[in-house]
Amino acid sequence: MENQNKIYHFVGIKGSGMSSLALVLHEKGYRVQGSDVEEYFFTQRDLEKAGIALLPFDKENIQPEMVIIQGNAFPDTHP
Repeated sequence: MENQNKIYHFVGIKGSGMSSLALVLHEKGYRVQGSDVEEYFFTQRDLEKAGIALLPFDKENIQPEMVIIQGNAFPDTHP
């Protein structure tokens, strides 16, 4: 796994698989955040409880030094 000091940004973090992976990394001490639609999903309760930042989709959320984890729910062209 990469350096724990890097931020792991999940695109589509509220998905069932993505949220689970984000929580596992967070519990192992990795810095985690993610973006998704504003609509409420049942998965976000646990993410919020863990203190994981949930951001709206915006290309400004992604910085060059981050590790990006993208699910298959959105195309590669998705901002």
